[in-house]
Amino acid sequence: MANKSPLNLTDPRRFFLEPSLPKQRQYEALRAYFVDRRPSHQVARDFGYSPGGFRVLCHQFRRDPQPAFFLTTHPGPRVQPKKSAARAVAIALRKQNHSIYEISAALKSQKLP
Repeated sequence: MANKSPLNLTDPRRFFLEPSLPKQRQYEALRAYFVDRRPSHQVARDFGYSPGGFRVLCHQFRRDPQPAFFLTTHPGPRVQPKKSAARAVAIALRKQNHSIYEISAALKSQKLP
C-alpha cells in the first residue's frame, strides 16, 4: 500500500501568481520587475498592464519607495442627503415626461441642487 500525498484543492501559489486585489497586483508586478529582474514588457503582460502603464507604476514607485500596499480602505458614506432628495424629485418629474429644463426649474424652485 503506497502512501499517497493529500489532494491539495487550492494551490497556495495562486495567491502570489494571480493576485485578485489591485494593490497586491501592483506589489507582485513591481516585485517581479525589481527583485526577480524580469523584463518590463513581460511583467506588464503577465499582470495585465499596458507597457506604458507599467512604466508609470515603476516611476511612481521610485518616487515613493514606501507605498501603502497592504492597507485596507474604508469606503465613505453611501448616501448624499442633498443629492438623494433632488434625485427622487427628478425621477418623479421624469416619469411624468417633464423635460430637463422643466426638471431643472422645479429643482431650483424647491431650492434643491
